[in-house]
Amino acid sequence: MPLLYADTSAIVRAYLSDEPDHGTLNRMLLSGDDPIVTSELSLVEFGSAMARAHRAHRIPKPEDKMA
Repeated sequence: MPLLYADTSAIVRAYLSDEPDHGTLNRMLLSGDDPIVTSELSLVEFGSAMARAHRAHRIPKPEDKMA
């Protein structure tokens, strides 16, 4: 079984549907069976990328999605 390393850019593309290669990365990283590893720095970088996507109106605020 392969061990996959995902950098932050791949993780962001897996989450944001308007990113290139979204479908492939979403299946591979979020729905696949292979274990995924990443750097702890990815937590900070991913949070920053999601905040930037929100400011650009690419994603709603989490509380807006729950309503």
